[in-house]
Amino acid sequence: MNKILIVFGLLLISIACSKKENFDDVVRPDKKLAEEIAKYQNQLQSAEYGWIGYLYPGGGGGYTFKFKFDDKNRVMTYADMKEGYSKQAKESSYRLKATQVVSLYFDSYTYLSELADPDPAKSGGETGYGLRSDFEFSILSASADTMHLKGNLNESELLLVRATAEQGDQYISNVYDQGEEIAKINLFENYYKTIELDGKNYNITLNTDQHTVSFYWDENGFKQFSTEYASTDNGFILREPFAYAEGKLLHEFTDFSVDVTKEEASTSIAGTATLIQAADAPLIVDAGAPRRMYTEPYEYSTLKGFAIYGTQDALGLQSIPNYTGMKYIARYYLDADVTFMYFSNSAPFGPAHLTQIDDTNGIMRFTPMYSNQGSSPSQNVSIKISQFRSLWGDANGYYVFQTGKNKYDLVSTVDPGVWIRFN
Repeated sequence: MNKILIVFGLLLISIACSKKENFDDVVRPDKKLAEEIAKYQNQLQSAEYGWIGYLYPGGGGGYTFKFKFDDKNRVMTYADMKEGYSKQAKESSYRLKATQVVSLYFDSYTYLSELADPDPAKSGGETGYGLRSDFEFSILSASADTMHLKGNLNESELLLVRATAEQGDQYISNVYDQGEEIAKINLFENYYKTIELDGKNYNITLNTDQHTVSFYWDENGFKQFSTEYASTDNGFILREPFAYAEGKLLHEFTDFSVDVTKEEASTSIAGTATLIQAADAPLIVDAGAPRRMYTEPYEYSTLKGFAIYGTQDALGLQSIPNYTGMKYIARYYLDADVTFMYFSNSAPFGPAHLTQIDDTNGIMRFTPMYSNQGSSPSQNVSIKISQFRSLWGDANGYYVFQTGKNKYDLVSTVDPGVWIRFN
């Protein structure tokens, strides 16, 4: 019996020692996360020339940044959102923190924070939401030169790419200038543009307000591909590549230059010179777009109103004192829709109308119903609204092209030089 007890006791001691050895081999989760934080901290601050950041907010669009992180949890930021931001770096704080995964926090206000600002005057987005961007990001993956991050609140996508010696402090200023070059494509006399890829023609639209690019083509009916883009110093990169042929993906436009006089843009795609050219008519119409736009419970905004033959804000809306924009709101009244002009110092004012949709031909029409709603703040505003109402109520109507989530361009069915962009 004693021998049995002795053997049993030795067995327990052996098991206990074995367990202790196993526990010693286990890395505690908090220790592992601390090691991950140290690794990413070193990676961020050791980039001699900083990082180029491509941010795609949850609310859409694409923006380009440059970040320089130091070992004191300070970061210098440039951004292409405004010319001043592209030239003057803003210093703020950052930190790395981990719960389940390591996250990068921009924890004091900087250019990146502005996109998430709930004040539309700062973010250009929705009241209370901004552009649904983020300033806290989980690090999903990382290699030596690239880091993929995802916003913790709005699931914005942030791609960090290690900057090169050629991408110095002036780089984002060059990116901003390239964005202005891209926007010149809006100065073509007509709305429509075409591009040939692998022997096939596509309509292409660049929504330079929201940084989206859309391709439309006929393939046994209407087909469309849209994605956000972010500017580089000589073109722009697509958030999602466009598969335009078997095994061929369009990731980036480089060497992008616009010649307004010739009404064409030259660019390079995977090393092949390519032209974007003006067109008089669409290759195909999206018959379902008018109803999608109308039934979506969304207030569509436009700042510039109509473009006419290449002139943006052709009615001069932005010259009106205290003007902040226009909104098309379907079903505002039980029996009518409205297109209101908004002001910072007075109530909205504009036409009420009935929206009619031709599902067969993909046409949207706006038939006036009442006199203008609200009180005009000035005689000048009354004149502008009258001019707008005349165009808006054209009985020929408008084709509708979607350029992103809740983003639509309306183009006159009889005059491709007359169009309006809603975001």
